[in-house]
Amino acid sequence: MADLEQTTKDRITAPRTRTYPSGRTIVSPIESSGNLRRSISVDSYEDSDSIGFTLNVPEYGVNLNEATQEVPSINELQEWLKAKKIRPQDNKGRFMKRKKVAYAIKKSISSFGSPAAPFIDEALAISEITAQQGLFITNAAKEDLQEQIHDALVNLGYNMSETGSVARFELKKPN
Repeated sequence: MADLEQTTKDRITAPRTRTYPSGRTIVSPIESSGNLRRSISVDSYEDSDSIGFTLNVPEYGVNLNEATQEVPSINELQEWLKAKKIRPQDNKGRFMKRKKVAYAIKKSISSFGSPAAPFIDEALAISEITAQQGLFITNAAKEDLQEQIHDALVNLGYNMSETGSVARFELKKPN
């Protein structure tokens, strides 16, 4: 599951295109401070009939993935502007105060929301995980299991015949 953890972190740092209601398009990673990336981990577990995992992502990361986040405070927005090295200018080219810009951003998020950045969904898709309530089997593991069952049956003396995608095993008849 280290692959899922790393893939999720990679999706946070990958440049992505976001289009806002104003029509403005921005290409940049969703990471600003690195806190989200550092807080992600994966715990795996096994029981008698399954292998499962828990992708640990802080609530604000899940909200970002689904575009359901709460409106950030002015201080949080100012820190974000600073971390992203955003220095907005007015129509005359003068630099604006971060606090004033933070108020405008807060008003915009309150009015229009913020677009989703589905980094979790992308990481699951890239990792080829089919997930249902945390239980999974990767395509590679499925193929390995099928190959092991095939080899075991052949070693036990079964003949295999294939029709399309269906394999049929019959016990060899003694000579």
